Amino acid sequence: MLSQDILEIGKRLRWHVTENSVCGKVNGYLFTLYSADEYMDLYIHLPLLSKDQKKKIRQYLNRQKEEWQIDSSFYKNSTYMISFFNPAPQKDKQFINVDEAVPITAEILIGYLNQLTVFLSGNNFAGNVCVFCGNPGASEELIVNHCLAYAHEDCAGIMEKKLNAALPKLPFVKHFCGVLGSIVGSLFGIALFITLSLVFPIIASAAGYFIGWLSYLFYKWFAGSYSVRTKATSLIISVLSIVVASAGVLLIKYFTQTALTGLASFFYKDSSVYYIGLNLVLGLLFALYGAFSSIAPKLSKSISMKRLQDPEVAADTQEKPSEV
Repeated sequence: MLSQDILEIGKRLRWHVTENSVCGKVNGYLFTLYSADEYMDLYIHLPLLSKDQKKKIRQYLNRQKEEWQIDSSFYKNSTYMISFFNPAPQKDKQFINVDEAVPITAEILIGYLNQLTVFLSGNNFAGNVCVFCGNPGASEELIVNHCLAYAHEDCAGIMEKKLNAALPKLPFVKHFCGVLGSIVGSLFGIALFITLSLVFPIIASAAGYFIGWLSYLFYKWFAGSYSVRTKATSLIISVLSIVVASAGVLLIKYFTQTALTGLASFFYKDSSVYYIGLNLVLGLLFALYGAFSSIAPKLSKSISMKRLQDPEVAADTQEKPSEV
């Protein structure tokens, strides 16, 4: 969970808020901010730093260590990480005056970021370097290895295709279990779709989203993992589920109303058929969206690469390397 101070910082800077971090741009440089207990970890996108450049940054941070309440810093995977004390240091830490330690508020961190970006730009540290090819001029912002990074649009597309093509192909038995799970998940969505169609027909189509989402989710639960066939399976079952649900609503309406209105009145005068047809079309769209929005984050999460419109980030899986 994000702490309130991290959320406040993200709000003040108008950064993207993910599940466990906030990330965004300051003066052309990309930053990702995490919080854990009494620490605040800041990751800076700086690909392909030379040994001298790393040394220059380390020397600069050492000069700011006490004022900024810096605990440690290191460089790995195209990012430079700075860990701040927040709100107070441990008693066994000697490099900072315990009595002078203060919580790092949004105003304080914004001041740090402004000073840091002035230092980086003044020393010709390029911020818009592609994390994949290492060339400047990148403009697309992606979450790569849990941190916000620049990438060329073509490089990001090529990398995503290559990595997604390497998804595992599950054995037939596991895939069969996944199909069964997808069907079971869709049944819950069908029940919701039918219920809303009978009670609130105007909003029933929205249940199509849950059919697509549950179809994917239950596939993974039953199969134990996703595969190259997860996408097609979830989409096909979602579409069929919407058709089945709409047919179910039509039959229920028919058998419960024809006794009162007559067959001709049911099909030509009753508004039920109109809503059923409308919910069928809109439900299909919602189901496709539900399946795609569920599949895309999971696939990109597996390759440590995410688009910003998929905000979920698994920060707890990130390992801290040794200090530089």
